[in-house]
Amino acid sequence: MVISQIIGGLGNQMFQYAAGKALAEFKGVEFKIDISSFENYKLYGYDLGNLAVTAPVASPEEINKFVGSRPGKALKFLEEKLDFLMPYGGRKFYFEPFFNFNRRFFRLPPNVYLEGYFQSERYFKNIEAITRKEFTLREEAGESYKALAGNMSNTNSVSIHFRRGD
Repeated sequence: MVISQIIGGLGNQMFQYAAGKALAEFKGVEFKIDISSFENYKLYGYDLGNLAVTAPVASPEEINKFVGSRPGKALKFLEEKLDFLMPYGGRKFYFEPFFNFNRRFFRLPPNVYLEGYFQSERYFKNIEAITRKEFTLREEAGESYKALAGNMSNTNSVSIHFRRGD
């Protein structure tokens, strides 16, 4: 089983979900998500529930099987600096050592807990059709949103997004 920790805003949640789903598909195992971090997270809420995602939420017992093998700060620092030397096959807990694509990602074992942001399409390019299907709205947009979308498509529109978290 692959479990992805889900945290952050919607964009980060989508990257984390897609990477975990891709690894689980590649390994032929079940995929679940861990949303327990939102209990103490004040910036954003869990937003993937508005999308047609299919992965169930992992139970606390399932999460604890993996999180108990979380490395301490010293080992985490070493793994970040020496990732290229670290074996991947026996890991039960994997945190992303850097922000660019890690080509060794798919060498992880079939039973692993993922922590990181995984902000590269290369993690989930192999399941593009699945990702596109699951990242659609669960419910159809209401009439007010449809009217707004119609107004936007009939004029020159601009959108501005402000990052609030960093």
